[in-house]
Amino acid sequence: MTIPTQRAFLMTGLVLLAVILDRTAISLRLIAWAAMVILIFLPESILGASFQMSFAAVAVLVAAYESLRRPLGAWLGRRHFWRRAVMYLAGVATTTLLASVATGVIALFHFNRIALFGLAANMVAVPVTALWVMPWAVVVCVFMLFGLEAVPLVPMVWGLKLIISVATSVASWDGAVRLVPAMPVFGLCLIAVGGLWLCLWRGNQRWLGIAVITLSVATIPLTSPPDIVVSDTGRLMAVRTADGALRLSSKRRERFSAANWLRRDGVDSADTWPWKDPDDLSLLSCDNLGCIFHHDGEILAFVHDERALSEDCRVASLIVSAVPVRRACPSASTIIDRFDLWREGAHAIWLTGGPPHVKTVAGVRGIRPWSPARVSSRQSAASNGAAN
Repeated sequence: MTIPTQRAFLMTGLVLLAVILDRTAISLRLIAWAAMVILIFLPESILGASFQMSFAAVAVLVAAYESLRRPLGAWLGRRHFWRRAVMYLAGVATTTLLASVATGVIALFHFNRIALFGLAANMVAVPVTALWVMPWAVVVCVFMLFGLEAVPLVPMVWGLKLIISVATSVASWDGAVRLVPAMPVFGLCLIAVGGLWLCLWRGNQRWLGIAVITLSVATIPLTSPPDIVVSDTGRLMAVRTADGALRLSSKRRERFSAANWLRRDGVDSADTWPWKDPDDLSLLSCDNLGCIFHHDGEILAFVHDERALSEDCRVASLIVSAVPVRRACPSASTIIDRFDLWREGAHAIWLTGGPPHVKTVAGVRGIRPWSPARVSSRQSAASNGAAN
């Protein structure tokens, strides 16, 4: 089961047990117990978006409604139908708003996007689910005993189609989803601290948590994106131009990787090499063998064919090659070839502030039992040359 499903199962079981024992059913202790059980068996899940978003949403909702329990109870003390109707709609709106904020800040870190019109969609989807879909689901379970579940499934499907239609329509609105650049890990830590502060403290000091969460969003500009990105196959590369935009070597190759790179950059599209800005055409030139990119007086070579190495190894200070480099390159201080990409995975390169700084998937992931042997590509190239 997924982490949210496990959380819901554990919390539902504890709530029913609390009802049987005549104890308080909904509290932050309930969430703490569910989290503890999951982390005992799946401690690595705390690093995933599923765990963080699920528990963040339910913790904020429980903390908020604990604070609002008495004033809401007093307001509903007078039994008027219109008050209950207003309270239901207000509850849907409040729940959607709180859950959207709680999960939205975490979605900024993991998915670099935030949905802006979730409230509008839920104002229709939640009542339809509660008042139409779920009652028919109960009827379906009863009719299954007699093999007649196909009858109530028809009206249940009507409700599901309406929910899907609403979601599709709202998602198609202009500005429904806003992309943002990547947030540093420090920002996610501030989100966790601010959220826990907001939920656990009582009194006016609890509102300091909002300031901490707001500060986490302000860490987004502190992220320094890479200047060059290379996929693990070497078939897709990207460079950052002077205007800060990321340019792709191709829009047809490795589209999934390209979409992830652009999402982390806070955009959904990019130009390809050579890009359309006429002022920048002199910075990059390409032929069938590769490309040459000029950056701050340095020459960077992107090699697609080993025949380009004879010239690039004499002039380029950095070489990124989709083919093995089996020769000496006296001009290059950094060489990334097919062997490096195969062993270390995708590469990200920063060019500002001295010599190039390189990060790889293997370097961030570390050595794992399933990781390929991390042997220097220079050694492999030398041994292959000797063998040949």
